[in-house]
Amino acid sequence: FGFAKAWFWSPEGDRIAFYKFNEERVKEFFMTEWGELYPEPIRFKYPKAGEQNSVVSIHVYHLESEEPKTMDVGEETDQYIPRINWTRDNDVLAIRRMNRLQNKQALMLANVVTGSTRTILTEESDTWIDVHDNLIFLSNGEQFITTSEKDGYNHVYLYNLEGEEIQQVTNGEWDVTELIGHDDREYRAFYVSAEESPLQRHLYSVRVDGKRKKKLTTKAGWNSINMSRDFKYYINSWSDFYSAPEVTLHRKNGREVRTIEDNKALQERITEYNYIEKEFTTFDVNGTTLNAFVLKPTDFDSAKKYPVLMYVYGGPGSQTVTRNFESRDRAIWHHYLANQGYMVVSVDNRGTGARGRQFKNQTYKQLGVLETQDQIAVAKQMAEMEHVDADRIGIWGWSYGGYMSTLSLAEG
Repeated sequence: FGFAKAWFWSPEGDRIAFYKFNEERVKEFFMTEWGELYPEPIRFKYPKAGEQNSVVSIHVYHLESEEPKTMDVGEETDQYIPRINWTRDNDVLAIRRMNRLQNKQALMLANVVTGSTRTILTEESDTWIDVHDNLIFLSNGEQFITTSEKDGYNHVYLYNLEGEEIQQVTNGEWDVTELIGHDDREYRAFYVSAEESPLQRHLYSVRVDGKRKKKLTTKAGWNSINMSRDFKYYINSWSDFYSAPEVTLHRKNGREVRTIEDNKALQERITEYNYIEKEFTTFDVNGTTLNAFVLKPTDFDSAKKYPVLMYVYGGPGSQTVTRNFESRDRAIWHHYLANQGYMVVSVDNRGTGARGRQFKNQTYKQLGVLETQDQIAVAKQMAEMEHVDADRIGIWGWSYGGYMSTLSLAEG
C-alpha cells in the first residue's frame, strides 16, 4: 500500500495514532543466508496470496493520560487498513478500511476519546480500488476533498462530513494523478493531471465549486510539483524526453519568480554522448491503441535491418512511455544500446496508467494475461517492418517487468 510509517501525531501534538500488527496467525517462510562457510536458514512471517494476513488494529496514545485507546475498525479481521489520517479536529481520526479483494473501501471517522467509529463514505467497484493519499479535510471543519474513479476517470470530489457529495470538482476523460493540496483562504485546490496527454503532467488550480480552473504550467512535458505549506509558492521540476530538469520557483498563480537550476551543463554533456531523442508512436493491437516510444541508432537507415530490444514494466497503473527526462542506469543503458546499433522499444500495455479506470483495471484478477498478449502482438507487428530483423527481437524488464518478460518468452 506504499507506506513505511505507521504512526502519526495529532494536529495539537498531544496524541499519536498508530498501527498494531498481530502476526500470530501468519505462516513462516524461510530463506537461506549462505554466509562465508556454512549456510543458515532465516525464518520470517510471510503471508502468501490467499493465506492469512496480520490482524491490524488502530490505536491512539494520549500523552496526558499515558494510555492508548483502541479504535473500532469492525469485527472482520481479514481486511486491510491502508491509510489513517488526522482530520482538522484533534478528537477525530479518519480511517480507511478495505476488504481483501480490494474492491470495497470505507472511510470511517473515529472519536479518539471513546474509540467509536462511524462510516461516512463507502466506495465499491467490480475491480480494485486504488489506495491513495488524496484526502484533505478543509479548515471549515465541515468538508473534505478526495479523488475517485467512480465516473471512469480519477477526479476530485467535495464532500461534507456526513459523506454526502457536494460537488464533482474536476471532470473530463483524463485522470487527476495527484491532489497537491487546498488553499483554505481562496477555497482553491491544486492538482496534477494528465489532461494534456497520458504522456505529460501539468499543474492546475480550481475552486472546489468547480469554477475558475487555471492551468499553471506552460511547457509541454513532465512537471513535478513541491508546494509550500501556505500555498503561496511552489517549486516546479520540469523536464522533457530530451531536456534535462529545469527547477524553478513560482508564485501560486503560476508566475515564475526565479530559476533555481537550469542544468545547462548537463544538457550540453548529454549532447556530447549521443543522448538519443525518443520517437513517440502508437501500436494498434488487440483492438486497442497503445502508447510507445522508440530509440533508434543515430545513423538509422530505413534500408537496413536492426535488432530490437523491448523494455517492459507493464504493471497496474504504471507507465514507461512518458515525456520526462530519464537518466538512471536503465535509461542510460538503453541509449548505449541504441548507439551500438539496436532499436529499443517500450510499450504501455493494457493495465497501465493515466488512461482511465477501464483501461487500467481490465487486468483485475488476470494479471499477466492481457499485458503479455499486447507485448507479443507488438513484437509480431514489428517483425513485419522492413527495417526490423525479425529473428532478433528480445524483451527484458525488472520486477513486474521480469514477470512480463518471462511470460512473453514462454507464450510468444
